[in-house]
Amino acid sequence: TAVGLIFKIDSPNLRLLLDIFHLQFISGNITRNIERLMPYTAHVQVSQPPNRSEPLSPGELDFSYIFQKLKAEGYKGFIGAEYVPSTKKTEESLEWIKICGLTF
Repeated sequence: TAVGLIFKIDSPNLRLLLDIFHLQFISGNITRNIERLMPYTAHVQVSQPPNRSEPLSPGELDFSYIFQKLKAEGYKGFIGAEYVPSTKKTEESLEWIKICGLTF
């Protein structure tokens, strides 16, 4: 597993990219996985399954909850957004940042 490699290599520079989209497809149970993997995570990437859309668009996951959970677990790193926007206007496709109360 990736966590096993992190322990084996034992370098502070080797951490996980927690890809919420793929984590949902591979194993689900996002809450448990965030709790389990957060100590080894350096970066979080988001998009809404199953269509790789914006986090607050209709889909399988409640990203308002996920962002609250990340904060509760002490995550202070970057959040990457890899999704297909529903609009051609960049500002509109990033409204989820304000709605979820994320700050930079």
